[in-house]
Amino acid sequence: MKREAKSKALRISAATCGFLIGPLLALTLWSDGYKSLVCSAIGGTTSKIIKDESNTEDTEYFKTNGKSLEDWIDEESKLIEKVQGEGSVLLRNENGALPLAKGSKVSTFGYGTIKPITTGMVRFGTPGTSIDFKTGMEKDGNLSINPTLYDFYAQHSTQDLAFNTVNEVDAGLIDTGIRSTYDTYGDAAIVVISRAGGEGGDLATGDFTGGSKYLALQESERKMLQEVTSHFDKVIVLLNTSYAMELGWLEEFDIDACLMVGAIGYSGFNAISDILVGNVNPSGRTVDTYAYDSFSSPAMTNFGDYTFSNADQIVSTIGGDASVANFGKYVVEKEGIYVGYKYYETRYEDQVLGQGNATSSAGAFKGTNWDYDKEVAYPFGHGLSYTTFEEKLSGVVDNGETFTVNVEVTNTGDVAGRHVVQVYAQTPYTQFDRDNGIEAAAIQLVGFSKTAELDPDEEATLQIEVDKEDLCHYDAVVNKTFILEAGDYYLTVGDDAHAAIQNVLQEKGKDVGGNAELVYDFHVGQTDTTTYAVTEDNVRITNQFDNADLNYYEEGSVTYLSRSDWQKTWPTEQTTLEANAAMIEDLDTEGSYEAGSSDLSGITTGADTEYTIAMMIGRPFDDEAWDAILDQMTIEDYVTLTARSGLAPIDHIGYPTVFMKDGSHRVTDRTYVGTDQYALIFPSAVIMASTYDRDLLYEIGKAYGEDNIRTETVGHYAPGVNIHRTPYSGRNFEYYSEDGYLTGEMAVGSIRGMQEKGAIPYIKHLALNEQETNRNGVSTFVNQQAIREIYLEGFKAGIVEGGAKGIMGSFNRVGCTWSNAHGGLVSEVVRNEWNFTGIIDTDAVFGYNSYMSYLAGIDAGTTMWATSGTGIYDAVIDAVKKDRNLVEKAREASHYLLYNVVNSLALNGISSADRVVSVMPWWQITLIVIDVVLGVGALASLGILAYVDLRKGKEELSNEQN
Repeated sequence: MKREAKSKALRISAATCGFLIGPLLALTLWSDGYKSLVCSAIGGTTSKIIKDESNTEDTEYFKTNGKSLEDWIDEESKLIEKVQGEGSVLLRNENGALPLAKGSKVSTFGYGTIKPITTGMVRFGTPGTSIDFKTGMEKDGNLSINPTLYDFYAQHSTQDLAFNTVNEVDAGLIDTGIRSTYDTYGDAAIVVISRAGGEGGDLATGDFTGGSKYLALQESERKMLQEVTSHFDKVIVLLNTSYAMELGWLEEFDIDACLMVGAIGYSGFNAISDILVGNVNPSGRTVDTYAYDSFSSPAMTNFGDYTFSNADQIVSTIGGDASVANFGKYVVEKEGIYVGYKYYETRYEDQVLGQGNATSSAGAFKGTNWDYDKEVAYPFGHGLSYTTFEEKLSGVVDNGETFTVNVEVTNTGDVAGRHVVQVYAQTPYTQFDRDNGIEAAAIQLVGFSKTAELDPDEEATLQIEVDKEDLCHYDAVVNKTFILEAGDYYLTVGDDAHAAIQNVLQEKGKDVGGNAELVYDFHVGQTDTTTYAVTEDNVRITNQFDNADLNYYEEGSVTYLSRSDWQKTWPTEQTTLEANAAMIEDLDTEGSYEAGSSDLSGITTGADTEYTIAMMIGRPFDDEAWDAILDQMTIEDYVTLTARSGLAPIDHIGYPTVFMKDGSHRVTDRTYVGTDQYALIFPSAVIMASTYDRDLLYEIGKAYGEDNIRTETVGHYAPGVNIHRTPYSGRNFEYYSEDGYLTGEMAVGSIRGMQEKGAIPYIKHLALNEQETNRNGVSTFVNQQAIREIYLEGFKAGIVEGGAKGIMGSFNRVGCTWSNAHGGLVSEVVRNEWNFTGIIDTDAVFGYNSYMSYLAGIDAGTTMWATSGTGIYDAVIDAVKKDRNLVEKAREASHYLLYNVVNSLALNGISSADRVVSVMPWWQITLIVIDVVLGVGALASLGILAYVDLRKGKEELSNEQN
């Protein structure tokens, strides 16, 4: 019996070891290809520095601020509070409902009091890393929260809010016992309404819970407001969302005050309570138009899920890994340049002037005929204060290529505050434009500045520069470049976009309540077709996006929205679209690449030298010494760098392990070195932009850079500069605005701050990634003028003004061509027009897929593929080694990559005399040890079992013989 028990135990041991070793071996092999990803998640490194002890040079090229971690976290927390305080927007404040008296006793309602949105999306926030609502509200005795009601919500609010969920608690569960506390905490009711966004999906536009769409008030929230307004005299709403909700219910329920607070980051509630009691005077301004109906913009007509009618044919024609999901989806942006306020305010002017069928039924969502007052609740640039300001246009100076707009600002109220001065322009809309499909918005933001805090009766004069380049329009038909048209121009100061157009209309003789004294007008006598047709480096600016327009493939297939006739050109839904042969050919990213010559003669690789990249610190991009480094590298090195996101070490040139991370609100999921403390979360990008404060964005960038150093994170995938094309795009929370100019100006400060600390910011996502639905491969059709004037503005500012060192591409296609393989975008515009010497990355790639083709992408000028794995390398290395063009392009891409990494914090601690060597990270050693132990265990168990069975057999044979 003992022998049988022992045999059974050995069999179980062998089986267990055998069962475990299979998946563990698979994990070990998988992790070897994703070392950087695993190290980033759980720690460890794939390289180490062998120091030359005789070298005494200071190798801390980018230094921390020298503060202790505790002091830095405290300082960063205060910066987050400042951002929240400056960026929160007071939308409504009837009869001076705010501020509340300090120490007011209030009752608080809403799921968001317990589960608030911290970044806009749950994935970008690590649990336990934000100051909770009650703690923030009761900071320094600002407010006293009804504990019974707060506990009630805590009991019923158990799940984190995610995008396309509301989870509001049923107000019917509030009983008489809870209501009995209202009188004690009845100075005001504070209601939190929350909406979250998401990556990889857009907000729900169909039937949603009790309402019709996600950005409408839901039935559960309506019942809550009925409960609140029937028991409290003063009701204050906090909009805990980065999305432009429908807000007609503020009037319906006669809400006293509404504060848009966005996603609040780590310590945002501290700032919000300071605003509520008047310690901070709100000065934020809206970065989006808040329409009464969130479906009313023309872009919403073509937003969502569209499939080519012959998608199956596309897939079968292309073959390989082609799928309907990656090759068969499209969207047609028929609204052209009329995005956000450029639609609403342009149609308003045409309504007033009685032109373009502006009052027709087309696009009218509130009433039979279109009426601005029924369509727009809060315009772009809107924001109230606890004080009042008076603006005076004290002069405009024409400097040749720019204007200087001088604005006197006086605090005419009785408390201190800051004021945003906004400068808008109107450009001509001519017969030439009508004849050639050029559109001109009636008003556009072209400058802004923010005062310091002004005491009552204090004055300040702001000088705001307006670049004449921003008054140009892109003519894609005749001149095929930017032109400054002949005609009448207007510059005006306005409290928001609507006030600005009213001022211009007043100057034109229309009594709409505007102020003509705030308008400066001038006339251009002859259209200038040359000044803005070339860059400062004399590079010709011309059409690069003909194939992004659906009319390129099928002439006359799209009519773009035009103010010449709002009724006739109002977008209709693109319900069916069949891809023709030319479109299918362009959809085949991999197949579109034609192999180059196999003759590699004259290309030097693997040279027997001992240069290291640290020797190149501070040297210019075109320094001849780069050739020596590139000659020393092998083709395998080029592909390792470019196909593995620049993460893997290359020993013989001293290239170290490099870490890169998201996101727009912090260094995501990276802890400070030697601790388990995560980097702090900032408020959403929408709140950052709502500050209208370039200097504050620079401080945010510096804080990110400080965290980059302290977490040893070199690449930072931020800022996001895509446009809020509609209120429903899932990632609006990490993009700044519906306006390209404001987006670019906000990005510049952030980029400069990050790079000052040695980080490489990757502005994202280039380009046309304005919806998440089908983002992996969706063909995005849009006209050339909109691309130039709307969607590329933020990227251009980030590179030309901000000097950004990195760009992250996008999953979608520009027309039918994957964005990173679009030569017109990547090489002609980014590299040549914008003189970009930075890194052009892709969006994340896991494994190899043909639509994000390495061959076509590297040929177009893309620098690297955002992956930590070996899948792309393994798939393409053989093809590259046989293709002269690919070798040359991979070498060139390596030059861009090395140049930027060399001048970043990646080389902190490395001197020109040091060596970098690859090492096996601790977790990989652990896995291998476990594999070995299990293998030995299995073999030992089987060996002993065989021995036991052999002895048993011999004994049985002996017994039989006896």
